[in-house]
Amino acid sequence: MVDQYPAHVKAPGATWLPLGAAWGIRRGLSGAGNVIRGCIMELAFEQGPIRPPSEAASLLLRLTRNCPWNRCGFCTTYRGQTFSRRSVAEIKKDIDTVAEICEEVRRISRQWGHGGQVSREVLAKIYQSRRHQLFHVASWLYHGGQTVFFQDANSMIMKTADLLEILNYLGKRLPSVERVTSYA
Repeated sequence: MVDQYPAHVKAPGATWLPLGAAWGIRRGLSGAGNVIRGCIMELAFEQGPIRPPSEAASLLLRLTRNCPWNRCGFCTTYRGQTFSRRSVAEIKKDIDTVAEICEEVRRISRQWGHGGQVSREVLAKIYQSRRHQLFHVASWLYHGGQTVFFQDANSMIMKTADLLEILNYLGKRLPSVERVTSYA
């Protein structure tokens, strides 16, 4: 598969599902192709490899990459990976992207006659499009759009001022958010 993302959009070594604009048409989805093909490939944001089971319905936002400790005997998730903090600007860009994807999901819902609401039918059609991040955000909206999980292994290692700036920006761009959690 040809890598379709610029280096700053994904972590080194990460793999992504192909997100060609015509997926819905090629997959033979009734009506989905015309609606989903309008989703542009630039609507991508960085996500880490894991989340707690309790955060299955949460939006995943990556604040750091990998783990600063990386020596736990029970965890091999980040072995051989270098830890880094993402910049506030990168994270804000991801939040903006999620907000755009939310609007895209609502547009799709309206075009399918669901009035902008993410029903089970809308979610199923978006899932069939094989657009992972579009589905992730649609699923988050379907489950209320209220919870966010900051990835990766230790987002609390960031400077307090940076975390506050990110939290304030998140609240402005995604006002439905009521709870944010993270590993620390």
